[in-house]
Amino acid sequence: MDVQLQKYNEQLKLEFKDAHEKYRRQHIKVKTTQAATDDLAKYAKALDSAIMKFHSMKMEEINRIIGELWRNTYVGTGKHSKKSPNVRCRYYSHSFGERGSKSQPGLQLQGNTISVHD
Repeated sequence: MDVQLQKYNEQLKLEFKDAHEKYRRQHIKVKTTQAATDDLAKYAKALDSAIMKFHSMKMEEINRIIGELWRNTYVGTGKHSKKSPNVRCRYYSHSFGERGSKSQPGLQLQGNTISVHD
């Protein structure tokens, strides 16, 4: 029995001789992966925030330009004098002043394009 126990102990020592080193290496890999994942999550959040801010700034710029063009084109011309339109996009819900009908021209957003119709 003692011989068999001694044989098993020697076998375990050979199998698990590098166990501490293998554990240390694997632990480093796990911690490194966790840190990289956390960094990527922070980066994604910051990128999303920056894109939304940029998009908001561009939407304001587009609305300003459309307002100027609208005022230069329609204000003071009688039946076409109406409030300036605003651009809509899938992130924001800016609505146009009025939609056109057969009797009045207007702007309408279709998909990602703005179309003028009579």
